[in-house]
Amino acid sequence: MAGARVLPLVTTPTIANIKLHHVLIDGGADLNVISCTTFKQLQIPKSKLDPSRAFSGVGPHPVYPVGTISLPVTFGTEENFRTENVQFDVAEVNLPFNAIIGRLALYRFMAVAHYGYLVLKMPSPAVILTVQVDQTAAVVAVEKLHALATGLIPASRLEKRIPF
Repeated sequence: MAGARVLPLVTTPTIANIKLHHVLIDGGADLNVISCTTFKQLQIPKSKLDPSRAFSGVGPHPVYPVGTISLPVTFGTEENFRTENVQFDVAEVNLPFNAIIGRLALYRFMAVAHYGYLVLKMPSPAVILTVQVDQTAAVVAVEKLHALATGLIPASRLEKRIPF
């Protein structure tokens, strides 16, 4: 198994009242992205989307989102949680994640990502909330990214293989 220093922070927050697996916490990203496939599974009408601009840095070419939407994101349990509205770009991205939560959302949560311990910490109404990384999902994500980079998995098949 890969060491903690090479694993991404992959968590399972609740987005739009659905527990969503395979969500990457990326403190270096300027945007929040949710895949088109995941957006369809959330069963939110496309009419709720606002216009969006193209972005780059997620692949070799610019990505043209379908639109943008603000969705509630919750970390934690019923006893200790934190919820904030996060603006997501809905786009066709070929990554092993259902969504990516970036730096601006982490600021909104006042969250600190600790990559050495693979945890995300933030204040909540009760006590400090510690979100553990799903290490199994993180290892699978690294393996899929490696397979994508080496051409073992065609990019067109990658998004369809992610469980909700």
